[in-house]
Amino acid sequence: MTEPEVPTAMLSRRDIAVAGVSFAISGVGGAYLQRWLSRAKPSLNIVAFGFDGTPEPFKLSDDLRQKSDADSWGKSLEKTSTFDALRARYRSTLGLIKDHETAIPTVDKWLQQNRPRVAGANAGLTPQLSAAEIDSHAYFQDALFGSALIGNIRRLQIPEPPVTDFSKWDYKITVLDRSDKAITVQIGRKVTRFPLTGMNSEQKRRLVTLMAESFARGIVPNIIHYSEFFLNGAREDLLKLKSLEEPLRDTLTQEARLTVNVAFRNAGDVATVFRQYYAAALRAKQFSQAILLAPIERREKRPGGGDLLSRLSQELSDDEEPSTSGSDLDELSKILPSAKSSQLQGIGPGEVKQTTLQSLKPLGDDGKKIVSLFQNDVIECEVFGFLADGTKISSNPVPFGKSAVEREQQDVVKQSSN
Repeated sequence: MTEPEVPTAMLSRRDIAVAGVSFAISGVGGAYLQRWLSRAKPSLNIVAFGFDGTPEPFKLSDDLRQKSDADSWGKSLEKTSTFDALRARYRSTLGLIKDHETAIPTVDKWLQQNRPRVAGANAGLTPQLSAAEIDSHAYFQDALFGSALIGNIRRLQIPEPPVTDFSKWDYKITVLDRSDKAITVQIGRKVTRFPLTGMNSEQKRRLVTLMAESFARGIVPNIIHYSEFFLNGAREDLLKLKSLEEPLRDTLTQEARLTVNVAFRNAGDVATVFRQYYAAALRAKQFSQAILLAPIERREKRPGGGDLLSRLSQELSDDEEPSTSGSDLDELSKILPSAKSSQLQGIGPGEVKQTTLQSLKPLGDDGKKIVSLFQNDVIECEVFGFLADGTKISSNPVPFGKSAVEREQQDVVKQSSN
């Protein structure tokens, strides 16, 4: 009796399958599987974004400098400025524009109400304000009025009031103190100062004293005199401030750089490394632009005094410790690059890091368009990082812009009320 023939083809396939499973579970196959499961798992997320500048000064246009010369509320700009200094000037200018637009109609209304009191007064009589009427004047309600008048006195640009002999008129408010520093008056619980500090001549001190006496006694013709002087100067200053605001804004938008704070996370068991350059994609309905980014280090300013020695010491220290920025590419770095400027981002197993990325170049002419889109539309920002092996890692796309911010605020309020 012959034995049944064994199906060799079927056995070989089964044997191969069993061998494959064994290979995957143990030995070399298990090692490869384990390596794949424990591989680096990097991710990239946008935490915050905005527009900033670099610490390096840049040249200002002649037009901007000339308009800053005409502004009596701020110092004349030099040939160069830093981004932060120019941004501070812009904020100050916007604040002054708002203050002038508030004060001008207030003073104009007061003048319209009180000019008839002088015209209707009997011959030889000078009308006075009550304490409540004095308190309602812009000098006691708006810091801009007093600052403007005191500044004009320091520059000797304001004439004496029509009434300078006050012997016939009583005080309507209390004079608390007269010193070399100020004349201080009080209405109710409110104390107001007419400063004498910095008045380096007898003429200037006399002009401040005349103004303080005029308000303390409520002398209507004199207060009209100061109000008209302020109103004329304020209208002119407002035009100059608005003229300065535009070139300040244009310069800032041209010199601004996209700045993004990103969080790196590695959920794997093996370290990974991001390359030193990144890309940001800005997208809107009819706009799309890719921007090259690099990490920057923001060094905290050390506290120091305001004297010359402290400033020189700070400057020398700054020269010894240059900031590492993607924009700091001098001629020497092209020949002998420093390791400080090559910021590869290493992320260990299970590690989370945050880094600030900034565009290598200013926004230039595109800055104005991006600002316009921010004001009127929604821009979406996405950041791309690249691992050492060339793998691209994409961040979460984040919408920003005025309407996006407003929508987010509405969502927060809506969800909080539920």
